[in-house]
Amino acid sequence: NAQLHENRNYGRTKTLLENYRDIVWTIKFFSDNKNTDENSPYLLKIIHKYPESKTLINALKQTINQLYHKPDDGVDMYDIIKKAYIDEKKSTGEEICDILFISDSYYYRKKRLAIKLISEKLWKSSNPDVEAWKNFIQALNCKRYRKEDS
Repeated sequence: NAQLHENRNYGRTKTLLENYRDIVWTIKFFSDNKNTDENSPYLLKIIHKYPESKTLINALKQTINQLYHKPDDGVDMYDIIKKAYIDEKKSTGEEICDILFISDSYYYRKKRLAIKLISEKLWKSSNPDVEAWKNFIQALNCKRYRKEDS
């Protein structure tokens, strides 16, 4: 049961990271748009439905920044997550390995560990918005959003 919960949190974090660029862009681009209608992009609708998504983005940024200070491999994990998910231009795993002079296996191992650490920090947080964050991620996973993306 604990493993299932951990896997679910890992999946939530991965979904959040994979959609990070679109979420941040949508928040910035539509910052003056307080209303949505049936023609509004689905992502904008769920951001309006879950205004706590903005606190989630801030918590994610803080957590990623804290990774940097982890002894030994924190800088590598920080760089991997930033280049893979946060920077405006997405880098592939191969590009990241070349930029950081690391092996594929090290890249995947550290990326997995970073996502695991981020999920432990986010989803076990005492932040009062955690349940709303989970609902926001569930909405991100909805088929309608994925269909619009393609």
